[in-house]
Amino acid sequence: MDIESILTNYQVGVVKDESLNYPKEFSINPDGSLPSYKHIEEQIRSVIALSLNTPYDDPLINTVFPGDSVLIKPNLVFHYKEGGPPIECLVTHWSVIYEVAKLVLIKLGKNGRLIIGDAPIQGCDFKLLTEKQTPLKEIVKHLNSFFHVSVELVDFRGLTAEYKSALLVNKSSKTEHSKEIKLNNDSLLHNTKQDINKYRTIDYPFKLTRKYHNIEYHVFKLNNYVIESDVIINMPKLKTHCKTGITASLKNLVGTLADKQSLPHHRQGSSYGGGDEYCNAELLPYIESKLWDIINLTKKYSLKSFIYLFLRIIRKIFKIFGKVSDPLNIYGGSWYGNDTLWRGILDINRLCLYADKYGILSESIKRRYLTIIDGIVAGEGEGPLFNIPKNAGLLLSAENPVALDAVSANIIGFDYNKIPLIFNALKIKKYPIMKFDFNDIIIHSNNEILNNKKLNDVDYLFKFIPSKNWINHIEKEK
Repeated sequence: MDIESILTNYQVGVVKDESLNYPKEFSINPDGSLPSYKHIEEQIRSVIALSLNTPYDDPLINTVFPGDSVLIKPNLVFHYKEGGPPIECLVTHWSVIYEVAKLVLIKLGKNGRLIIGDAPIQGCDFKLLTEKQTPLKEIVKHLNSFFHVSVELVDFRGLTAEYKSALLVNKSSKTEHSKEIKLNNDSLLHNTKQDINKYRTIDYPFKLTRKYHNIEYHVFKLNNYVIESDVIINMPKLKTHCKTGITASLKNLVGTLADKQSLPHHRQGSSYGGGDEYCNAELLPYIESKLWDIINLTKKYSLKSFIYLFLRIIRKIFKIFGKVSDPLNIYGGSWYGNDTLWRGILDINRLCLYADKYGILSESIKRRYLTIIDGIVAGEGEGPLFNIPKNAGLLLSAENPVALDAVSANIIGFDYNKIPLIFNALKIKKYPIMKFDFNDIIIHSNNEILNNKKLNDVDYLFKFIPSKNWINHIEKEK
């Protein structure tokens, strides 16, 4: 694999297999050997080989070499909550991570390092997720026993917290293994510099976001494991998303941040006043937005709780007197008009490709890259935390993340031309993510409808339910 080929490789592999199912549990074989989830392993090999035109028996032949530091970046967004959606439609399934990890470790041989890491939302209980609700910690322990290189499971977050009555409390920070990387005027957020003071990040004090993004510079804080890697294997869960329309390859790299405060989620206010937090110039979302500013700046839980109670009372008063006229009921930038988040996400993707091990941006690609999407059970509806399971039987792979996201959107019934995160990637001139046109993208698949077809020549296989504030604004038309 030519390290620069990510920019020009428009091949996408898709495996559709309705018989694909996740195993119920991870357990070592009676003879003490590692288990093999054969059907999943076979289809992972197939989809990688389809996307990279490599042998089935050695699909990573040009991607991973002995001595490499490899990062597997799954989606581990949140632990399961009682009454919430099944975890299978929220996070990358452990069996898919496990089978890819084995392929990587075989290639590393006796020299190298494998990191499995993510930065979930700050309220995620990482220990609960990786020890009780999934067997990831146990898997890593056994991989370390059977292979000759170090395997680590890492929580990339520098800041964690707990949810209490919908409020984040007990925030704690740890010593960060991270670097601040400057894009400055080359950031896509620089185009909104006139609205710099409007930047907001959900559940974080806005003053901290301004530390990273202001009139003088634009900075993102990435975990060092990311920029120290020779190879990134991005492993998203295929889901719909309330702020970006879809979460696949591009969106999943948000989890490489050590500090989510360095990623603005929206600009405060309505689209009529230079914001993109909500659509119409309504009084209720204006009040709610200002009160959340105060809540996020307040440290004492008792005061936070009082302000939140006051907010709930205001909501009820507006509902009783019929003062809510916005049919979308948009808050927090969760709608098709969000013009901020896609910019930061594309910036992060550029940093993951062009930043060297010291956090210095280069004109050349610095690491090999591959995405493998887990869509065996995908998620539709109110993603990323309240998805509905969709049994899709899909595995998708590509070297180029934009090509893969465009194909993913197409397959689930969305039009990539209506998704800013995808179509704007083509416009980037400095530190580009792609050097081809969407019309060039070609699909290789075990499915006759898809195989050897150009992106724009294929109709959808599924009609996923979009997030509510994207309905009628994202769907693909036949």
